[in-house]
Amino acid sequence: MDIVIVAGGPEDYLPSFTGLKKKHRGAVWAGVDRGTFHLLKAGITPSYAFGDFDSVSPEEREWINRTAAELAVYPGEKDETDLELALNALASAEGDGDIWIYGATGGRLDHLLANVQLMLKGLEVKRNLILADRQNCVRLLEPGSYTVTTEMPYVSLIPFTREVKGITLTGFKYNVADMGLSAGESRGVSNELLETRGFLSFREGLLLLLETGDG
Repeated sequence: MDIVIVAGGPEDYLPSFTGLKKKHRGAVWAGVDRGTFHLLKAGITPSYAFGDFDSVSPEEREWINRTAAELAVYPGEKDETDLELALNALASAEGDGDIWIYGATGGRLDHLLANVQLMLKGLEVKRNLILADRQNCVRLLEPGSYTVTTEMPYVSLIPFTREVKGITLTGFKYNVADMGLSAGESRGVSNELLETRGFLSFREGLLLLLETGDG
C-alpha cells in the first residue's frame, strides 16, 4: 500500500488532486502542516496529520482538529522539520508500497534542499520514496539496474554522492556505457527516452533520477 504525504509548500506546485486520487487509489494519506488543509479542501481526509500548524489560520486549524483522523502536533521550535517528523513516523510503517511526497518542492530553497536530503530515509527502510510536483518526479537510487518509464519529456541524472561510477544507459537519446559522474558536473542533465522505456544501471554511489518537464 502506498503512502501519500502532502506537505505545506505552495499550492501552485501541487498536481491536480482529482488526478492524485485516481493515481493513488487505496493509499494512506498524510498531511504535513498546511498540506493537511490542502487535503481536506480537496475532499481527502488524511489518516495522519503532522506539524506545528503555524501556517494555517485559527479557523483552518479548528477544521483540521475536527476532521483529521490522527493529529500529531509539535512545537514550533524543534530540531526536525515537519516533513522529517512525518517521515520518521511513517517510513517504517507496515507495507512495501511507495512513499510519495507532494508539496515539498516549491518556494523556499532551504526547504527544497533539505527535503531532497530526506530522501535518504527511503533507502534506510528499503522503500521507494518519490518527491513530486506538477513538472518533476525525483527518486534517489542505490547501485543496481532499473527500468525507466516516464510521461515527462526529460530524464536527468545528478550525483548525490561525490562520485557515481559505472553508469550505463540504453534506450535514451544519449546512451552511455560505464560512465562516471562527479559532483559539480551537469553532464547528466536533460536526456530523453527514445522509446517507451529505457534502462539504467550503475555500480557505485547514490544517484538522483529526475523526470522533468518545462512547466
